[in-house]
This record gives sequence, structure tokens and C-alpha cells, in this order.
Amino acid sequence: MLVVKQIIRIGRGRFEKRHPIAPTTWPHFDLLWVHRGTVVLHASSGDASVKVSAPSGVLIAPHTEFSGSCTTADASASICHFEATGTATVPVMHCIGQDSFLAQAMVTLGLRYHDEGVAQAVQERLLQSILDNVFVASERSKNTSEATAAWDMAAQDLSRTRTLADVAAHLSMSESRFRAIHRTAYPSSAGQHLLALRMRTAAELLATTGCTITQISQAVGYAHPESLTQAFAKFHGLTPRDYRAQAVRFA
Repeated sequence: MLVVKQIIRIGRGRFEKRHPIAPTTWPHFDLLWVHRGTVVLHASSGDASVKVSAPSGVLIAPHTEFSGSCTTADASASICHFEATGTATVPVMHCIGQDSFLAQAMVTLGLRYHDEGVAQAVQERLLQSILDNVFVASERSKNTSEATAAWDMAAQDLSRTRTLADVAAHLSMSESRFRAIHRTAYPSSAGQHLLALRMRTAAELLATTGCTITQISQAVGYAHPESLTQAFAKFHGLTPRDYRAQAVRFA
């Protein structure tokens, strides 16, 4: 999470198609907002490349070298350089979707506040609101989609999903990176989520199939039925056999 400390500079200008954006870097955060036209930015850190079409913008982390070009005849944009505590999750964070229209109004209001000489503290609170409600929301939405996709794939093959590294492999990323993405998308930890997925699947198999405990333990990723029995009893408050007996009685 970023916390705004101080706005350094606010400005507006134009990009022209015949003049590329030279490689540059800034020692502070920058909110670059495209009000008209389309700009493509390339960041050297992480090989990130984003196409920014109005109304949309990007949040660029400090010391991120980037270059770019205008793909339309020209483009109008505004910038806000600021200092903040905290770190961005990626070098260039793109505002996309319906959040763009909310941000457009807030960025425009920020420019008006600057032109009218509104108190710096008010401008900084508005910038904080943009960061909290637009870019953080966009990143959370993206992370939720990625994490959900990984969990869906893991659920289809729990028998071979032994660890969180196996879940992360569905997204071709490290376990630590997947843990970070999961943390912004779900209230529980990734480890707790994997356990709950195993226990829900085991309960469903117990209630709806005639599979043995050994078969079910293998189906949900446990090498030994004793491991499933211990985890299941702790999670559901019943042993697998008692749970199945109860499910049959209700059925």
C-alpha cells in the first residue's frame, strides 16, 4: 500500500507521434494520465509493456527506466510526481476497465485544484484517494482473476497438487509470488485455502461416491489415508467415516 507523503510537481502536456519518449527515469513515483490519444510505454524493469489509451493511466514506480511512443497523431496527458512510503507491486501499474472513468474524473479534479491553488494537503488527500480506490482496486481485481484461475486448475487435479509450488506452477510463477498475489485476493492464507480445498473435495467425495478412504486421500493430494483422517477430523470435527455415515443418514 502506498501512502502519499508529498506532491512534487503536477503538469500537463502533449506527446507527438514523430517524437518518441526517450528512455528516462525518475527518483519518485509518477502518475501519468492520458486524456486523449494512445501511448505505448516500455519499462526496462520486468520487460513490462503497456498500451495506454484515453481515458487511462499508469502508476510508475521510482527508478523505473521507461520509454515509449505515441501511436495516434498526438496525445494529451498529465503527470503528477510525488513521494510516498510503501512499494508498488509492479514497476508499471495500469489502470484498466471501469475504474478508468472514475480516475479520469478524479485526475481532472486534481488538475483543477492545482490550477486554483487549493491547499496542498487537499491535493494530497485526493491523490491518496486515486491510489487507494483506483490503482489498488485494479491490481486486486487482476490478482483475484489470476489466483482464482490457479485454484480452479488445482481443483481439477488435486491428486498431483501436493504443495503451493504446484499451484503456483499453473501460473508459471514462484511460490512466493503466488502467495503475494493470493494474499491480495483472498482473506485466508494460501496454505489455509489449499487445506480448505482438500477438505471440501474430500467431504464431497465421501458424501456422493463409494470411494474408499485410501482412494479419496489420494484424490485430494494425500499420500496416506491417516494424513487425510487427521486433517479431516480437525477441519470438520468428524472423522471421514463418521462424516460419510452422517451424510448417508441425511440423504
